[in-house]
Amino acid sequence: MSISGSLDAGRTLAPPAGSGRSWLALVLALILMNMGIVATTIYCATSDAHAGVEPDYYARALAYDRVIEQRAANARLGWRTEAALHTNSAAGVATLTVTIFDREGNPVRDAVVRAEAFASLRSSERRSVMLRQDNGAYAAVIPISAPGLWRVRLVVSRAADTFTSEHDIMLDGSGIGTGGETGRMIR
Repeated sequence: MSISGSLDAGRTLAPPAGSGRSWLALVLALILMNMGIVATTIYCATSDAHAGVEPDYYARALAYDRVIEQRAANARLGWRTEAALHTNSAAGVATLTVTIFDREGNPVRDAVVRAEAFASLRSSERRSVMLRQDNGAYAAVIPISAPGLWRVRLVVSRAADTFTSEHDIMLDGSGIGTGGETGRMIR
């Protein structure tokens, strides 16, 4: 039995209007938009010169036993530190002043004091200084790049003793910032 009708054997059927080309264009547009967002994110994440990563964080994490030992040494010594930043905004510098007290509250003298200071806003711009002893305290001048929260990490050595501490110091428009000890160990 043969089917006869109005269909021509050589005629092709056209797809109905809106059959899939618009969906294909939509999917391609979404893929291209996603690629643009990813490229923008990568650019923003890698081009910020002020963003910083903690130096040697992986090696320090592996040596965490040393952190625990240093905290025990800090507790055994019973020392405490006070730190302040006195800014000279016109010159773009600040004087870091550190006072170190022993267990009885007497100033610790004749120590070697190293400090690392940086603004939390620009943690990649770290300043490392040696502080000199001056009238019972230790001081050094450091460049200041921004107001706000500054982290000061101290390593104090005297004879065979080593003491570490950290301070968070808020620098506002007044020109003087003082901060409390955070009690974290540094290397």
